[in-house]
Amino acid sequence: MPKKYKDAELPRTASANAKDASGDSPSQVTSDDMDDMPLMWERVSDKILKHINDRFDKLDQTLRAIQSSQKELLEKVESIEEPEEDISCLMTEFQHQKRKLEDQICKMAYNKSRITNESDVLKWVVRKEFGELRRCLEVEEAGFMQQVETSAAILISSLQNQTDQLNLNLSQLQEAENTLQDLSNEGHLDFIVKYGSIAPRFREIQKLQKKKERVFSSLNFKTDFNHNDIKLIVWKRLQRKVQPAPELLRLDPQTAHPMLELHNGATAVSCGVLLRRLPDNPERFSYSYCVLANPGFSSGKHYWEVEVANKPKWRLGLIKGTANRKTKLGKSPESGVWLIGLKDGVYEAFTSPRVVLPLSSPPRRLGLFLDYEGRVLTFYNSDSPDELGFIYSFRLEVQGKVYPLLDVCWHDRGHNKQPLVLPQPHREHLLPPLVFPQPLREDLLLQPKKHNDKLTASETPQA
Repeated sequence: MPKKYKDAELPRTASANAKDASGDSPSQVTSDDMDDMPLMWERVSDKILKHINDRFDKLDQTLRAIQSSQKELLEKVESIEEPEEDISCLMTEFQHQKRKLEDQICKMAYNKSRITNESDVLKWVVRKEFGELRRCLEVEEAGFMQQVETSAAILISSLQNQTDQLNLNLSQLQEAENTLQDLSNEGHLDFIVKYGSIAPRFREIQKLQKKKERVFSSLNFKTDFNHNDIKLIVWKRLQRKVQPAPELLRLDPQTAHPMLELHNGATAVSCGVLLRRLPDNPERFSYSYCVLANPGFSSGKHYWEVEVANKPKWRLGLIKGTANRKTKLGKSPESGVWLIGLKDGVYEAFTSPRVVLPLSSPPRRLGLFLDYEGRVLTFYNSDSPDELGFIYSFRLEVQGKVYPLLDVCWHDRGHNKQPLVLPQPHREHLLPPLVFPQPLREDLLLQPKKHNDKLTASETPQA
């Protein structure tokens, strides 16, 4: 018998139950009954065990079914919860992507509007610039036409005068011919007398006629220009006009070192021999013999010139408005100063290290061209009225205002007393020289070579 069933209570017989119910005491068991008891017990126990096993099998099946159903139910619940979590994550991601797309659409719309506005402004600028060019061309055309008409009018007037003179000569010749015809009918003596009186006048008329013929034959139509050069002449004139006009600068006395003397309406400066008592204001140079020019620049393109003439020592260029003016001037771009200069016959660009500038001829006047947005400062030899000779170009790292700087250096006991001058262009000469060489591109920046512990700009690309 299995263990789980051995302690089960055996059912009582029907007779025993009846006796218990009637309250009578059980009768005495006979020996036959005792002999039949094992067989009966075995039969009864087998039935009971079978019944119990069947019930337990059903319960076990039911339990397994419940467990299986519970597992399936849990799986279904989990399968429902997981999609809900996935959907929540997807919704969050979709909302994030939606916001990004909406932001991008807004930016695109803004950029579209901005580009439209900028293109409209640029169109206006293009129309304005080409309108100015057309007006310049119209002025040039009118000038050439006026020259042609004036030259033609002069020649036509001259020809008319000559025609009138020829008509007069013709009438005189006709008169002489008639006189000779009359003389031919005179007697021999009368002919000799009258011819001797009129012959000199005839010869004078003949000489005058030959002279007029020579003048007429040498008269040709000419103008002050060659028609083959019209395009070149107009191009040069337009090139002058499209370049920025020279700045009208003035030296700022509030920045001048106390030994400097300003002349000619603050357009020239030299080093004096006396140290003047001047206010020690923050703008003034206290150590270096320098002065700034106004106005300063914080945007745009600007061109100005400085006349150095035969001054043996000088420096000039550009300086940051925030550079220190109370100590020795830091002559390097790292100090916010961009200079070239002359000393002991050597031209130098003040970089780190310095660069020797091998100029073919000493310039007497220098042009400086600042492209603030392009971050370029370029020096030119502006001695020639027709073109600029490239000298050197700096790359600028600058923010804020910058000022033209003139350093006259010490007077050297009179050997360096010559002034630096800011030429003031007349109104009709407000246009710069013809050719502006382009500033160096990034790939054409100066590649210096060492030369006697300095550098030489012999390989500087010439614009």
